[in-house]
Amino acid sequence: MSGRRALWARSSQTVALLACLGCSVNNLSYSQVVTDIDSAVEVEGEGDSERLVYRTQVEASWGIARWSLLNPLRWCLFPMFGERVVRELENPSAYVRELACVLAEKAGENPERCGVAAQRLVRIAEMDPAPINRIVALSGLAQIASARGLRLTDGLAEMGPRPPLLEGAVGWRDEFARLRPSARLPIGCPLSPAEEQIYLGATRGLTLRPLPTWRQRLALMEDLANAASTEQQKALRAATDDAFGRALDHAVRGCIVDATAGRNRELSEVRICALELLHRSGGADCVPLLLALVAASPQQIQEGEPQFEEVDALRLRLIHMCGQLDQGRALRSVRIAGREEWQEIAPAEYLARMALDGDPFLSTTSIPAREALAFCLLHGHARPDPGSDSDRDWVAAWWEEFRKKRPLQ
Repeated sequence: MSGRRALWARSSQTVALLACLGCSVNNLSYSQVVTDIDSAVEVEGEGDSERLVYRTQVEASWGIARWSLLNPLRWCLFPMFGERVVRELENPSAYVRELACVLAEKAGENPERCGVAAQRLVRIAEMDPAPINRIVALSGLAQIASARGLRLTDGLAEMGPRPPLLEGAVGWRDEFARLRPSARLPIGCPLSPAEEQIYLGATRGLTLRPLPTWRQRLALMEDLANAASTEQQKALRAATDDAFGRALDHAVRGCIVDATAGRNRELSEVRICALELLHRSGGADCVPLLLALVAASPQQIQEGEPQFEEVDALRLRLIHMCGQLDQGRALRSVRIAGREEWQEIAPAEYLARMALDGDPFLSTTSIPAREALAFCLLHGHARPDPGSDSDRDWVAAWWEEFRKKRPLQ
């Protein structure tokens, strides 16, 4: 009997282990993930007072929905026991993070699903108090951008990190509100040829460039999604779908760009993540643009902020990006919309400034910056000592010569 008991115990442990190994949110469907997130997250307040509230008691997909081993039996288990149960969460933030990790993947390339996912991920990326949750949301948004073939850095230099409203935007918004399907009587009835042209012009105008704030971008995306779902005229439906796609792209790109701004030390890892995602999308050519994005604005400089924040982890990541460039790319600079010419900074210039910022033997960033600059400029060594043939540090000498060719900083 003892042998049978031991065998039964080992068998039970093996089954339990296999069940645990097969338990994952990856086994949930897209609709289950969205429903579970919506059950756990509530948005309170309006405008700038908006905040995310995570519930501790949620209605969640039943545990068997996460088990790979029970997938073939769902057809009979769900009708028998139900698909959803009430759960008490000890860590609702971690629960939402787990679901957010797979939301973009579940959305795939379907524009409507991507829009639903973006509505949730943008709010987490912009408002969640936990940096790790923001990072997960940003990664999901980058996954949506990749699925849509969107290059995150395209047009950023011309538009700037927060483009102003275009002239006519208020009029386009009013025309769209007046002529969208839900405002027609009866709902979705055809427009006259003249009204069609006005409506098409409004949808194009509203999506020519991103709206200034993430809330405006999400609101426009939601309005266009609702309009597309109720539009009866084929040509207008196609145009509205196109406008929705542009609004979705603006919301995704804008959120990731927003995450590079600010100087809050608690969110420095979030800024590093956003820079990584932009760099991955734009490649080596976008490094000068990334430097321009994270540099202080004229207003910040007037308030006494340094041009680049003093967080070693972020500085080291930028040094690494700059140090991968050849000499031609390392000497290029980019001026983004809304910034002055004197604020342009080339990657090699950034490396020189980091190399000379503090004692080379004590500073965390000085030696890595020297090594990166030596690689970019094809210099023979990165040593901070002057060497036998010169009384001056080669980085200081290069920096002085470079500054003669640049506007005063």
